[in-house]
Amino acid sequence: MIMKRIIKFVVYGAIAFYIFLFSFIGTISDNNDSRKISLALLIIVVGWNIFKAPLKRFVRKILN
Repeated sequence: MIMKRIIKFVVYGAIAFYIFLFSFIGTISDNNDSRKISLALLIIVVGWNIFKAPLKRFVRKILN
């Protein structure tokens, strides 16, 4: 249980770092690709957190 929380903390921390890094690079150098990567990572994280519970219920219905 604690190990799962630690892994989740590390993964979310890494994703947050990359979102910050790519948005910072995009802001400094006017690099639109970095901004797109940052936005894509942000959308993936937010989308996963919103749709995680409904997806789990849907998969359980299919498997049972």
